[in-house]
Amino acid sequence: MIETYITKMFGIKHPIIAAPMGPFYTTLLTVAVSEAGGLGVLSHTNLHGKSSVDEMKKNILYVIEHTDKPFGINIRTSRMQPDAQDLVRSIPKFILEHQRAREQCVYF
Repeated sequence: MIETYITKMFGIKHPIIAAPMGPFYTTLLTVAVSEAGGLGVLSHTNLHGKSSVDEMKKNILYVIEHTDKPFGINIRTSRMQPDAQDLVRSIPKFILEHQRAREQCVYF
């Protein structure tokens, strides 16, 4: 185990942070990286006309159901991303309402 500022800050074993590769689903990758001791990061997904807020909530719940390790979330906030404002407002509230998500989501 390598101890660095990053490992201490995020509570992970290895100084590895998964790149948030949106707009694709990275839920399984997030679980795998977090379970391996790195920091898995959920991507902002808005494929197939689904609600990105609902999809992010489902992804967060999946991650906390399948690992007890730290993870992160990424939201694209460019001008071309019309749903970013809804995500930035809704997802922090959702995380604060769920104890496990609040404990495990260490990067936003």
